[in-house]
Amino acid sequence: MLDPVVAIATSPGESALAVIRVTGDDCLQIVQQIAPGCSPSPRKAMHVLLKSPKDSSPLDDVILLYYKAPSSYTGEDMFEIFCHGGIVTVQSIYETLVGMGCRPAPPGEFTKRALLNGKMDIFQAESIEQIVRARSQKEVELSLQTLEGKLSRTFHQLHHRFADLQVEIEAKISFPDDVPSDDSSIFIELKKCSQELQKHIQSFSYLKKIQSGFSLTLMGRTNVGKSTLFNALIGYDRTLVSPYPSTTHDYVSEEVIWDGFSIHIYDTAGYISDAVHPLDIIFNDRMTSLFHSSFQLVYIIDTVDFQNEDLALINQYKRSNMIIVVNKTDISSPDPSWMQKLPPDIPIVEVSAKNKTGIDHLIHHVTTDIRNSLGPSPDHYVNERQHTVLIRIQQILQRLLPPSKPFLDQVAEDLNEIVYILKEELNVSHSRKMLDDIFSHFCIGK
Repeated sequence: MLDPVVAIATSPGESALAVIRVTGDDCLQIVQQIAPGCSPSPRKAMHVLLKSPKDSSPLDDVILLYYKAPSSYTGEDMFEIFCHGGIVTVQSIYETLVGMGCRPAPPGEFTKRALLNGKMDIFQAESIEQIVRARSQKEVELSLQTLEGKLSRTFHQLHHRFADLQVEIEAKISFPDDVPSDDSSIFIELKKCSQELQKHIQSFSYLKKIQSGFSLTLMGRTNVGKSTLFNALIGYDRTLVSPYPSTTHDYVSEEVIWDGFSIHIYDTAGYISDAVHPLDIIFNDRMTSLFHSSFQLVYIIDTVDFQNEDLALINQYKRSNMIIVVNKTDISSPDPSWMQKLPPDIPIVEVSAKNKTGIDHLIHHVTTDIRNSLGPSPDHYVNERQHTVLIRIQQILQRLLPPSKPFLDQVAEDLNEIVYILKEELNVSHSRKMLDDIFSHFCIGK
């Protein structure tokens, strides 16, 4: 067990509740000093009045939860104090505990202790940070699978496979007359390991995409209903809407979560096709840059005011991830004569942004395109640090695969390096510097 530490686990400010966590040596005795007469039972909530040990003045009316070692998050004796939210009360309890010998916990201290006490491994620990920082439901799902141990099992399996190959090669080198001379099975297995590694390496790319989110840009001529559609998509009146042309200038953006994905929606001003004024030219350049960088481009047509300019702009910015939205269908149905002029390979969605009809159909198109662009979902995520480790192993493997034909002693040497790397990764708890680097990115109280 380690020295007692304390942390405020919830964000500062006014709130219904706040949580203070305490763990380590003597934390039971320390908490009992501010909760006189309290004899907590493990994992049983207790309603108590905390008092200052100096003058018995009340600190707060709280709920205490006691976790007895080793059946706690950290593997040590641990308390969670649920007090009233706010700044004064929370800080008063925190400072009292610090004054009684609890050290302020650095970022990630609770999870680091859980790792050191064998409650989880480094992959599970890192997945906890990923859950806290996740910006989409899909990222949470992948992190939870890692927390359940899928990535840990993957690294252990790779370690065993490479270690077994290492033993087989050492036997061939040391006892050439006692083992089969054919080496082809070794290189077949190395190739299989390389292919599996590549799948895990690619999962990092999948994670980066969902972490970055996806952008959707609304474009079209002036007054076709872009801002009305924007407000309908995000669920509230974010931009000013009026019947006067060019109400919107530049662009406005908001983030939404659709089907578990983070999506940034951009509402842009009407495109100025005959721009002459320097400011209009700058505006068009900025919009063009936004159009090209967006994952999805949504071109909006006014069903009662189709212009040849619409067709020209659609063809100018035509791309695979483009959707044509025919708006204002509450006023009139689209004219088949100009509908036939639209590119047949671009999806068309009819909506009434004002009445919010057809919106679900548009959202379904967008999320379907996102899923198609991502491809199959991996079983778990690989973060940047783990990705670097896998790349390093893959680079070593490439030296052993065709067209290279290394001698077995060279293969043995390279496999020894791979096994060492994996062993270091699986036993990372002995490297305090690495742990400090990893947990420095965690939240305080986690």
